[in-house]
Amino acid sequence: MTDRRVLGRSGPFAFALLLIILGASLAWGEAPTFPTLNEAESLKHDALGALGSILRDPQSKDADRLSAVNALVQNGDRDAVPLLTTALLNDPASFVRRAAAEGLARCRAYEAAPALRQATLSDSIASIRWAAGASLIQWSLSERPVIEHLLSDPDTLAAAAISLQGIANAQSFPRGLWPLVQLTFIVAFADRTTYNVV
Repeated sequence: MTDRRVLGRSGPFAFALLLIILGASLAWGEAPTFPTLNEAESLKHDALGALGSILRDPQSKDADRLSAVNALVQNGDRDAVPLLTTALLNDPASFVRRAAAEGLARCRAYEAAPALRQATLSDSIASIRWAAGASLIQWSLSERPVIEHLLSDPDTLAAAAISLQGIANAQSFPRGLWPLVQLTFIVAFADRTTYNVV
């Protein structure tokens, strides 16, 4: 089996691990060797286990849990979805939950939909509710009622206004929903009470 076939079948997470191994081999002055598919899967399993331990450890620092979520998101591997959904629903730090919500959009895994819906409806932080809804809608336009619900609440409408100012967030938001968002903003601006919040 060639290295290219190993890389193609083991996913981006294993590819990132292979790059680390290659860099370490070059730094040590050794000829680079690539793991087999089984070794790459084992490395991926170990990495997911280590990141999961950080996320589950009640003694871990908020910054460490955020770094773990970012590492999982960066690789976009579907095997990371259970860890990300757990972080989204249970992490005590709001910025870790928001990173998990935003990261789940990149994974585009149907298994994440229930957790994203739950966070959209129940998280105490408006920006997390919006991030979860925006992630959900990116891969399923049938979730339009979720966005309509979020836009009807002045708090999440304000979170949407802030989020959509970011170029990446604006570009990833479905074009078909922009007329709804624009109309909602226009109506909100006419209502001084809502406008002050937005």
